[in-house]
Amino acid sequence: VLKGPQGALYGRNATGGAINIITKQPTDHLSGFLEAGTGSGSLKDVVGALSGAFVPGKLLFRVSGEFKDSDGQITNYYLNKKVDFYTGRDVRGKLLWLPTDNLTFDLRVSHVGNDGGSTYDIPIPTTFTDPTNVQDLEPRANILGHSKLKSDEVTLKTDWKVGGGTATYILGWTKLRENYY
Repeated sequence: VLKGPQGALYGRNATGGAINIITKQPTDHLSGFLEAGTGSGSLKDVVGALSGAFVPGKLLFRVSGEFKDSDGQITNYYLNKKVDFYTGRDVRGKLLWLPTDNLTFDLRVSHVGNDGGSTYDIPIPTTFTDPTNVQDLEPRANILGHSKLKSDEVTLKTDWKVGGGTATYILGWTKLRENYY
């Protein structure tokens, strides 16, 4: 976490600071994990990753993903349906090529797909007679609401160590589709 203006390092939109998230790097040895869990609202969650080397020390990979599904916990009493249902599918891949000690290529690909409810956080009270009545703050709209997000990204980062520094080139492509109702 970097506090204060960070425009020189992270661009003009980092005026209030920056949070640099460094994802787990591919490993030379084969490793991975798989976790599953459940929770309230009929939540089901599966997360996993696999990492290893196609060519040890030269061509490494990492693939990870998550599937999450929930029926929701907040009821719209007008429609008698849950409004915060959610399904998410995320897949990420990374290929790290180290042709020399001075040159690296880092290719990242990701797909995110979320489908769920929306507007559950906008209460439509039935009456305004008693603002302390919690039941008046429960969602009671005749519109269920829906949100959908799809994001596909490809990024290639090249680092070339020359002299006393490193020249870095980043090429990226993003396709983002969002719908809210």
